Amino acid sequence: MNQPIRTEALSDDADLTRAADLARMQRMATGLLVAAALVYAASSFYESMHWSVGFVVATAEAAMVGAIADWFAVTVLFRRPLGLPIPHTGIIPRKKDAIASQFGEFVTANFLSEDVIGERLRGKPLARGAGRWLQRSHNAATVARQVTTGIAGVVRVIDDAAVQELIDAKVARKVRDTQLAPLLGDVLDYVLDDSRRQDILSAAIRVIRFMLEDHRWMVREKIMQQTPWWFPDSLDRAIYERLMNTAYDMLIEVDANPEHPLRESFETMLDGLLDRLRSGDDMAEKEAALKEELLAEPAVRDFTQSLWGDVKQSLLAQMEDPDEWFENTITQAVVEFGRTVEDNPELAARIDGWIVDGARYVVRTYGDEVSRIIAHTIEGWDAEATSRRIELQIGRDLQFIRINGTVVGGLAGFTIHLISVIVASA
Repeated sequence: MNQPIRTEALSDDADLTRAADLARMQRMATGLLVAAALVYAASSFYESMHWSVGFVVATAEAAMVGAIADWFAVTVLFRRPLGLPIPHTGIIPRKKDAIASQFGEFVTANFLSEDVIGERLRGKPLARGAGRWLQRSHNAATVARQVTTGIAGVVRVIDDAAVQELIDAKVARKVRDTQLAPLLGDVLDYVLDDSRRQDILSAAIRVIRFMLEDHRWMVREKIMQQTPWWFPDSLDRAIYERLMNTAYDMLIEVDANPEHPLRESFETMLDGLLDRLRSGDDMAEKEAALKEELLAEPAVRDFTQSLWGDVKQSLLAQMEDPDEWFENTITQAVVEFGRTVEDNPELAARIDGWIVDGARYVVRTYGDEVSRIIAHTIEGWDAEATSRRIELQIGRDLQFIRINGTVVGGLAGFTIHLISVIVASA
């Protein structure tokens, strides 16, 4: 009457232990049934010899009935009793899919609801407990290693082409959106404030004078090239001398006179340039064209294309073989974070709130999906294997139903026979 558990279907030592316990309890329950049957058979021969033997017969008979009834009740959960095609037997194998769906809904409704999760987590010092845990050097080092390993894993699986496309798009958008002319105007306005403008002009005048002095021969050649061939050298020389002297005199005059009109013209010209740069009206098209030329430059493209590759290689090299300084830095950062959380009640409370809100969001968003996963997983199991596995988990306790049924049945039989005797003798 006891179907042995197939040991080849058991996955680990724990299952083997459960199977042994189940078999032992099955033998005990069946042994009681056999004992009741033997007592019934033996006592039936002596029932007529003495009225008291009737109590033994009735007790044994009722014990057999109770044992068989409860054996049937337990067995029909997992299989057909004796292989007979009795309706509504083999409940678990036959209704596995329905049980799977109902079990998934039960778990979601009673364990993965927002109210249950929120109530379980609310008021718990989760953040401060985690902070104390993180302050232990061994734990902090473990977290640091997991962080570096996790970062390396994420970096490896990232699609390089997608990252490169994102970088190119970000760089191009940033360059196009940045208004360079107003920025340049503000920088020049800061550099060329009123106290520096005239000093810069004076320095420029001196530079021009020195350049003219050092390149007199070049000016002479240009004048000779521009005059007709029939001009005498004396006339070329006179033009050259007059031009150079005039230029020198003007530069000296402007340099020596802070109120010179050319200085005022320089101020006016510079103010106009800064205004145009800040407004950007007449510079917009030129600036846009310059940006497009910049983005089209091979050097810029090479830089953006190599940027992610260099960053990725650097990250992987550091994460896969971190030096002592890097490991200590990450570990110390983890310890400091844990200390900060524990010492700051407001921060800890805020983190606890985030945890509760996050858990409620996950349950609210993915609770039904968990139910479907549970149902789908159980539906994919083999019906017979599922029945055997469930029997391993609860079958040992179910054998006590058989044992109790035998005992209670015997007591009931004894009581009923006693009442019958009393009524008959009344």
